[in-house]
Amino acid sequence: MIISKEWVAILSVTDSPRKEKACSDEGLAKANAFLSQIDLTVATLSPIIISYAIQKVGYHQVLILLIAQHLLGALVIIAAVRRAVSLVPQLFIPRLHERKNSEDKIIATPTRISFLQVFRSLTVRTRLITIAYALLYFTILSPGAMLNSWMNTLGDSDGQVKMNETMIAYAGSASQFCGAIATFLSPHLIRATKSLLVSSAISQWFQGACIMYGAACFYQLKNSISSLGTKSNSTILQFLVAISLSRIGLWTFDLVERQLLQESVPKHYQTLFFNGEKAITQIVSLAMMGLCYC
Repeated sequence: MIISKEWVAILSVTDSPRKEKACSDEGLAKANAFLSQIDLTVATLSPIIISYAIQKVGYHQVLILLIAQHLLGALVIIAAVRRAVSLVPQLFIPRLHERKNSEDKIIATPTRISFLQVFRSLTVRTRLITIAYALLYFTILSPGAMLNSWMNTLGDSDGQVKMNETMIAYAGSASQFCGAIATFLSPHLIRATKSLLVSSAISQWFQGACIMYGAACFYQLKNSISSLGTKSNSTILQFLVAISLSRIGLWTFDLVERQLLQESVPKHYQTLFFNGEKAITQIVSLAMMGLCYC
């Protein structure tokens, strides 16, 4: 996924100088959106299919099938990467820069640069957006293990309300489906605003509003967990809808931020930068999990 962010920028480049700017904006936005559409479509269908398979054949058999699927997928990815590199050699260009030797001849040597050096070379606004992207991972109000575990505990002594695995799977699929909707909206938002910075602000305001409403529902559920009933049923539904809708803002911002970096970071350093960004987001997620266990 990290490498694909750089490859999309390379593959979306046109040979026509007159179309270069249009490709950089609209073409790159559509390419990023298409890549995410594939990912989110699979993420939408997977929980439903896996939940249905577990009910039919059991956990053990499904686990075996998933392991086999991952191994087969790895082989397919290797073949696809080899094919892509053979068709587009620019995808695998050594990271070199030129310098003169003692005889004033141009020679190529490997570059050595750190993530922080690339980060400092960006504009202040781009750096702030990158930091905002990393901080998005410092949350539990997002479909995942922590939130799913909490939802699985919802219920009362009379069994009037109970979040089972199937309901949680459908909730996760709904969230991913909303993310897929964002991939269709983001290119239009970028074209309408004509500014990646404005697009990022709009997407974050939308996500923030949904998360705040979801947080209010979460707080209400926490206070009334001992007396679940019709009101709590409605609150649970509102909570799930708010979290799902927040994915529209999240994925729109993800695509805008990705394009902003693809246009700002030199192509030779994009893999380095995206790897560093991914590492930071994982550290932030780990910090959030640590706080949850404290």
